[in-house]
This record gives sequence, structure tokens and C-alpha cells, in this order.
Amino acid sequence: RHLLVRDVAYGQIPRGARAERHERAAAWIEGLGRTEDHAEMLAHHYLEALRLRRTTGAEESAELAARARTAAHDAGDRALALGALPAAARFYEEALELSAPADEERPELLLAYARSRVDDAGLDDSILLEATEGLLRTGRVEAAAEGQARLAGVWLNRGDSVRALECLERGRELLAERGPSPAKAFVLQELARVLMMADEFDRAIELAEESNRFAEQLGLAATRARNLNTIGVSRIVMGEAGGIGDLEQAVEIAAAAHSYEEVGASANLTWMTVVLGDLRRAGKLHEESRELARRLGVVGYVRWQQAEHVVHCHWEGRWDEAVEAADEYFRQIEAAAGHYMEGMCRIILSAIYVA
Repeated sequence: RHLLVRDVAYGQIPRGARAERHERAAAWIEGLGRTEDHAEMLAHHYLEALRLRRTTGAEESAELAARARTAAHDAGDRALALGALPAAARFYEEALELSAPADEERPELLLAYARSRVDDAGLDDSILLEATEGLLRTGRVEAAAEGQARLAGVWLNRGDSVRALECLERGRELLAERGPSPAKAFVLQELARVLMMADEFDRAIELAEESNRFAEQLGLAATRARNLNTIGVSRIVMGEAGGIGDLEQAVEIAAAAHSYEEVGASANLTWMTVVLGDLRRAGKLHEESRELARRLGVVGYVRWQQAEHVVHCHWEGRWDEAVEAADEYFRQIEAAAGHYMEGMCRIILSAIYVA
């Protein structure tokens, strides 16, 4: 029963026999019914069986590869639904490795993978370009529009708001003649967010409210939180302190829905608390946002909080920690194609060095 004994015993089974046992275990799990409850375990057994078959040089079974791909895709969907984004990304990557460019389900799989890499500037934009074009070829217009909106998020996190707006406008055009849908609500919420960041607050509020009407009609809690986030920031910057209530409500809705949007709303609540002049409360809120980002493991949010930590350390007089945090942030974004918070960090470092 000891893990070490188990691992040694497992390692002594010949690889071919191990592969056979993994396949039998997977077949038994499938026979239990409700495979969604065992999605991760099922994927593990099929993927391990396939890996062992390849290691032994045995002829690869097309049926085994297909089962492994489907199981990995299902496990990714299950992890994504539970908000376990890093686990979902790993399963989608396994499924993508087993899919051919001509596979009919590949565009949907690419889009699902992008969902698991939300707000990650390191995501290769070719993934979403391939997904969008593939979805359009098969007439899945709503999904293609969502792909464009997610591509906009990649460009935005790299600091390229012009390309982000181009993608969002294309997504909006694709859905212009279509009725309410989760995809349409998503495109509008992302367009509103980009316009808010570009200081076009009136239009941002208008689009966020339109998206919210769809979200309430369709029961989309995360979308409601995102839109309240946008509305709250816009109102505060325009001089309406009551926007803080929108942000607090956004955090509550996202937390109840177990949505990663909780991090974004929490971080913006922190920054708007700064704008309203309460640095002490902002410092506490920042630590909560930072811990939440670490716990969820969403790369984009972790980087965002790393950069904001530099700012808070500077304000609080912890300049050595600010420099150290900035160095760590720069190391993290070095392999990416840029990050929109880099300029802010360099401004803070400049102020510290001059002082």
C-alpha cells in the first residue's frame, strides 16, 4: 500500500502489459456510466496506454488514439467547467497533439484551449486564427466570433489595443444580424472592456449594459460580473463614486459562480479604491487579489498582480521589494511578446532610481 512499493511494482510490469492494463482499466471506467465524473481518470488511462504502446514500438492503434483524444478533450471540458484552468489546458494540449489539421473537431478544440489560457499574453495568436477560420468554414459563426474576441484579449495583454479593437469589431460584425447568444454577450463585454481602457467611458457603459441584458436573459453570471466591472471602473473615473458598488457586486457574483472573473473584478476594485484615495484599504485588497490570482493559477492574472505589487511596494516605501518584484516580473514576461503593464513597472523603477 505504500506509494513507493506501488511505484516499484508498477515499474516492473513490462510496458506492453502495462499498456494493456491501462486500456482495460479505461474500458472498465467507461462501463460504469457517467463518464464525466471520471473524465480525468479515463483520460489518464487512455493517454498512458498510448504512450506505452509508442514506447514499445508497437503499431499504433487508430482506435486507441481516437479514444485518447476524445477522453482528453472531455477531461479538458470537465476541468474548464470546474474552473481548473491549468489542468484544462494540459488536457487540451494532449488532445491537440492527437488531432490532425483536417480533423473536423479541431477548430472547436483550439477555441476550448484558448478558453483555458484566458488572459495569457503568451498564447500563440495562430491558435485563435486557425480556430476562427476553421469555425467559419463549417458555419459555426457564434464560436468564430468568440474566437475573434479571445484573440483581441491576447493582443490587449501584449499592449496592442489597435489590433484588439480590430478583432472585436470583426467579431461584432459577424453577429450583427443574429439574436442574443452567449457569444454575442461575450463579444460585447470584451469590446466594452477595451473601450473602457481607452477612456471611451460612455460607449463602454452602453455596450456593457447591452451585454448585461443578454447575460441576464441567458443566465451568464461571469458575463454579468465582467460587465459590472467595466461599468464600475468607467463610472468612478467619470467622477461617480457609486461605481465602487458595481465593482463590489462584480466580485460577489464572480465568486458565487466560481469564475476567474473574480480576480479581474477584485483587482479593479483595488485600483479604483486607490483612485478614491483610500490607500490603506487598497493595500489589503491588493494582497487578497494577489493571493486569489496565485490560487487560481491563471498566468495573465498572476502577471498583472506581479506588476501591481511593484506599484504598491513603491507607494508603501518598500523600495527594495519593489525592485525585486519588478525584476521577477521582467523575467516572467521575457519570453512573451510584451505585456501591457511593462511600461508602468519601468516608470516606478525610474522614480526609485532617480530618488
